[in-house]
Amino acid sequence: MKKFLMITTIMSAIYLAGLQTTMAQVRAEDSNMQLGLQALAKKQFPEAAQFFETAYKAGNADGAFFLGSMAELGTGTEKNIATAVVLYQAAAEADNALALQRLGLLQFQGEGGLLQDFEAAHTMLCKSADLGLVEAMVNCAQLYQSGRGLEQNTEKALEYYQTAIDLSFSPALVELARMYSKGVAIEKDEKKAHELLKSASDLGNVAGLYHMALAAQKGNFGEKNLQNAHMYFNLASARGHEPSKEAMMKLSNELSPEDVKASQKAAIAWTEERQKAAAEKQASVKSE
Repeated sequence: MKKFLMITTIMSAIYLAGLQTTMAQVRAEDSNMQLGLQALAKKQFPEAAQFFETAYKAGNADGAFFLGSMAELGTGTEKNIATAVVLYQAAAEADNALALQRLGLLQFQGEGGLLQDFEAAHTMLCKSADLGLVEAMVNCAQLYQSGRGLEQNTEKALEYYQTAIDLSFSPALVELARMYSKGVAIEKDEKKAHELLKSASDLGNVAGLYHMALAAQKGNFGEKNLQNAHMYFNLASARGHEPSKEAMMKLSNELSPEDVKASQKAAIAWTEERQKAAAEKQASVKSE
């Protein structure tokens, strides 16, 4: 039961994180979708729903997905999971990757009036992954890793994780690090786990930052380094991670004032370095 709950929690978290990136995944040429997303960002919910409905009626399944999401989350309307599922199903019939993923998660968890069905969940999640949705790649990999809904296949799990990693999706790095760290369905390799977590943390992934902090605090991948632990806890805390905030405050009381100051400066330098790199990358893209 504990393992099942962990899987569902991770899958749900990945889905919710994915909702924040879907604006870049809808068809850019559809003006109704773009106007709908702009209205949604401004919390102009009736206008957003109208644009999404127009897009849907014109044949864009993204419109159905976003209408479904608004119904499920109660965005500008009362929550109605039944309506959401109908809209998701309509979008999924048009091979909409976002809708396939959401339906797959609902089917996996037995929610939204859908019976729990691991095999059906696998079909939808992995189809979404094959259509290019990076969040679904991680969910599909987890199903292959756990053997839920299909025969366990570590090789396929690694393939999907690696594809997501190649697309710079940091949750895939964290999940793969978890496999190597615990030796789950693969030979234990702490060095590889550390490399993957470091890569995830370098991308600003909260879970990666938190686990790097724990590793530095406990000496999991070498000697203990409480200053580094404080730095990583600080970085994760700044991203809204409550356990990191609590751990950082506790360490702040245990370390000397000089060590705390040094770790805070390190966190500032870490942040500034990545902000500079991001600005340079953006400037490079604009100049092309």
